[in-house]
Amino acid sequence: MRWFKYDREILKDKSKYTMVVSQILLNIINFWPEKYSFATKISFIIMFLTCATMETSLVIYLLTSIEDVTSFTKVISSAAVVMQCMTKMCIVFFNSKKLNVIIKTVWYEFWPSNMMGAITEENIRSDSKILLVGFLIEYGLGCVFLLLFIIAPAMTGIRQLPYNAWYPFEWSTTPTYEILYVLQVYIDIYIIANTVCGYDFLYGSICVNCIAQFRLLNEAIKKIGTGKEAELTSLLLETPGVNYRPIFNKEYEKERRLLVICIQHHQKLINICYQLNKIFTYGHFVQLSASVMAICMSCYLITTESSANELSFLTSYYIAHVSQLLVLCAISNEVTHWSSSLSITAYECAWYNNKYTDIRKCLSIVIMRSQKPLSMQALGLFELSYASFLGIMRFTFSLYTFLGKMAN
Repeated sequence: MRWFKYDREILKDKSKYTMVVSQILLNIINFWPEKYSFATKISFIIMFLTCATMETSLVIYLLTSIEDVTSFTKVISSAAVVMQCMTKMCIVFFNSKKLNVIIKTVWYEFWPSNMMGAITEENIRSDSKILLVGFLIEYGLGCVFLLLFIIAPAMTGIRQLPYNAWYPFEWSTTPTYEILYVLQVYIDIYIIANTVCGYDFLYGSICVNCIAQFRLLNEAIKKIGTGKEAELTSLLLETPGVNYRPIFNKEYEKERRLLVICIQHHQKLINICYQLNKIFTYGHFVQLSASVMAICMSCYLITTESSANELSFLTSYYIAHVSQLLVLCAISNEVTHWSSSLSITAYECAWYNNKYTDIRKCLSIVIMRSQKPLSMQALGLFELSYASFLGIMRFTFSLYTFLGKMAN
């Protein structure tokens, strides 16, 4: 199968295999960056216009037909989800070429996870497993919510649509009702689920690969000054993506090779993280905004509903959004942590055993650069971290309290 062209090689690596999940989901909607084509453009136009029409209908309904706080919370949370989908769809589509370069760099130029021994490889495997579990929980709960969302109206016995949207015609008659119902199911299951989760998996898998490379880079720096540089250097020189130009007129050529390779790899990781920030920053901002609205509204609705079916539906919705936000902040926080840890590792390595001052000077530059951590940003306004997650949850609770007072 064409979808699994690279799987045999990727699945051997303890971190690179995580990108397979996003590859599958984005392939379903024809959005995988590596396969950008005319069909991708057609798919984007159809899906974007479909979602834009739905978003417009929700906004008009929100402005013209809302009579109480409960109805308001249901519609605005739906509008936030559709807007989130549209934003992430645009980001993947308009940055396909840049994402393709990043994906190929991860697959073909990142060091293998087993490069620095079994312990480091096991730590990388553990990080990747945590990421997968987190995203699978998000995806599973999201699917449960979407299924309940599209089934619930059909179980009421009256003609209702999953989305309470405005239409300029009578929609409750046959076959208009059935057509709109199928259209909303298509938007939910096919477009929203695959776009949002595929986007999240793509960002998360690239981040977890960057974290793995920072781990490997830390272990490589530790070898400097130990007398074991030559063995590791020979392994790295056989690794695809490692380009080293020897300087034959330098007497300390052998001693400098490992450090030069590490610095080049560090620069590559800095560039990848910079590109990630540039590409995903708008998506992060929309994600934070949508999460605030969705979590707040679901909290309010949970406290006002008494039906067991509605409570299970709203609980899955709440947990899905909290887990989505938590995984986003956690994976970004780990990138910041491991990028800054390189300065400590460089200082603690056996640099004092090296008699060449040029190598010591280069290490001091590495330390200085690593002290400026790489942080994932939302439009430069918010840094994605555990602290921002807690701040968002506190702000969400404040909004929930405000809605409760309005309803009373």
